[in-house]
Amino acid sequence: MLKTLRVILGGFFSLTLLLLLIGYFLSNEYDFSRAAVLDVRCEETFEYVNDVQNLGEFIPWLQKDATIRFDYTSPSEGVGARVRWTSQESANGSFTITASEAPSKIVGELDFFDLGKSEGYLLLETEGEACAVRFGFRGKVSAPRPLASWFSTLLPFFVAPELERALNELEAILKEKES
Repeated sequence: MLKTLRVILGGFFSLTLLLLLIGYFLSNEYDFSRAAVLDVRCEETFEYVNDVQNLGEFIPWLQKDATIRFDYTSPSEGVGARVRWTSQESANGSFTITASEAPSKIVGELDFFDLGKSEGYLLLETEGEACAVRFGFRGKVSAPRPLASWFSTLLPFFVAPELERALNELEAILKEKES
């Protein structure tokens, strides 16, 4: 019985040590995205996503929180446009458009205050009557290693499916506006 306990504890300790060691060699930077071809024009897509007042309509993690409250700057479109949100259930944050090039690119700073900053981007490219959209995030986790390394490695697995949902929701909203 004691020998079995030693083997289990030794295995657990070895696995923990191995994971910590691996974490020191992983990057604490991340860059991931999802892409879709939307059956809408890039000009319409750009006009819609270039207005921070529309973010809460197609970003899934902003829709899931019933306690979230938004505060928008004026103007709400283009470089310098900003939305701040507060929530009782999730992290408070803000998004500020830092680059806006019609109809091909929108880049912004996503700030979760104490949790850190990230860069969000939407790249748009015309494909006939459709619009190829790439929605992504990049940044660097500022927590100490190996925690930051593991967090930045696992982040895409949790957030990327939300990006896909956002692209699907964006297409549905824009198609509804067309009709």
